[in-house]
Amino acid sequence: MGLGWIRGPYPAFGRSLAWALGVPAAAYNFSVVEEGRIYRSARPDARFLEWLQRTHGVSHVLGLAGRDPVHDVAAGLGMEVSTWAWSAGRLPPPSELDDVVSRLAGDEPLLVHCASG
Repeated sequence: MGLGWIRGPYPAFGRSLAWALGVPAAAYNFSVVEEGRIYRSARPDARFLEWLQRTHGVSHVLGLAGRDPVHDVAAGLGMEVSTWAWSAGRLPPPSELDDVVSRLAGDEPLLVHCASG
């Protein structure tokens, strides 16, 4: 069951509702890019990170919207965390693009997130 009538990412109440309905992925604008390897979402929270680790084996978080306190939670769960402060209004530096591409080419399951997914 999805919550397509309201587009994620949801504010706190919407996230609570999505968890209660058993569809947490909808609340974070979550999608599978490559099953078992690459996932994308809006900015996660602790509960969503735990769910990703348990259900998809995510072990690395790539944050494209800059450093966020939730990255400390990810590290506490044993996840590797890499962050960049990218913006839709400008191109990222080539070295940062190379870094992201090399991580995407790896073998570990990872989440790529920005503010909205």
